[in-house]
Amino acid sequence: MKLSAASILGAALPALAQMVNYSPSRGQGITYTVSLPSSSAQSGRGDLYFQIKAPISYQWVGLGQGTGMSGANIFIMYAASATNVTLSPRLGKGEFEPRTDPAARITLLSGTGIENGMMIANAKCAGCASWDGGSMDFKSTSTNWIWAMKQGSAINSQAADADLSMHDSRGNFNFDLTRAAGGQEPNPFVASTSTSPSGSASASAPAATGTSSSGGGSSEQGGGGPTASASKLDMVLTAHGSVMGIAFLLVLPLGTLLLHLLPASVAHKAWIHGINQLFGLALAIAGLGMGIWFANQTEQLKKAHPIIGLVVVSLLFVQAIGGVLAHASYKKTGARSVAGLGHTWMGRALILLGIINGGLGLQLAMAENREVIAYGVCAGVVGAGFLAFIGWVEVRRGKGAVGTPATTKERGTAMSTA
Repeated sequence: MKLSAASILGAALPALAQMVNYSPSRGQGITYTVSLPSSSAQSGRGDLYFQIKAPISYQWVGLGQGTGMSGANIFIMYAASATNVTLSPRLGKGEFEPRTDPAARITLLSGTGIENGMMIANAKCAGCASWDGGSMDFKSTSTNWIWAMKQGSAINSQAADADLSMHDSRGNFNFDLTRAAGGQEPNPFVASTSTSPSGSASASAPAATGTSSSGGGSSEQGGGGPTASASKLDMVLTAHGSVMGIAFLLVLPLGTLLLHLLPASVAHKAWIHGINQLFGLALAIAGLGMGIWFANQTEQLKKAHPIIGLVVVSLLFVQAIGGVLAHASYKKTGARSVAGLGHTWMGRALILLGIINGGLGLQLAMAENREVIAYGVCAGVVGAGFLAFIGWVEVRRGKGAVGTPATTKERGTAMSTA
């Protein structure tokens, strides 16, 4: 059979496509590959091609342009069925789950899907030279990229805004895009030569084990992203966590302890308790306000953490009213009333629920391991100590050491709550 020069050249061109790739040491089997058409390499703008490849044992795998989550242009691949993958374009606005980017211009190419135990997303990005929060020079010899992964069972969703669990490991690396120039259009991943990237990478945590599962999906672009600046979001998030931590790990438990540990000779114990708890309530209200604002900006109002937080703080108002009624009843009768009993146990439950919800907040914010560990230790100590204290109080009450009828003088200064 006679072959023309044109047909021979056409068959050879895909093999000339240049690429750079990177495989993180803590992401076994994961490979990120980038290729640039000659026109993009020459102009510094235009289309960029990339491939994300990973075993199906990963729940999700992400690639991003930038030095960190804040301001990054992120692409996350996860399974949506047994044969396809979803590629979700997202914008990083801080150290929390990135939201979908409605302005992303992503096209999935042939070769995308799940086969032989591997998830593959071949994509063309028409807006990767600049995005809301950053830009990248396609002529640079050292461009900044980030990666992250989570092992576990398949998400199996075609939705681009699927909820993501916190990463098991993440890191940074660099690509010399001048070595990726010359990628064959419209799909450089059909056949190509490949070179390694310049630079190095570092992971922040060891990879966790998980169960493997097949799945897949299609690219979707939708949903709105945060409207506030990344720095403001991070500042509010930090303030929210700090204020709520002080309220539920220190102030509110302290108020309970003071009521029972202050000697009987201390006048106005009920007032001391009440003022302390009102201060804790004020902190909780301030923290709730910041949390609602942040959740609204990041489209997380329907998540468990903000819903539980709203319920807990709302019930703290009821708790305050119950405290007033319980105090009035105790002053009159010198014995525990139904209002006092409800006030006691609801207060205990709300403090413990608030402590637990703090852990859910850290999970939602995709906090660093050191932050999770620090909070876990503090919450564990306070929670265990608080439960032990409740047990001690109830044992003493059962023996008649607390909660017995008070004298007229005592009724003016005591309050049967915990």
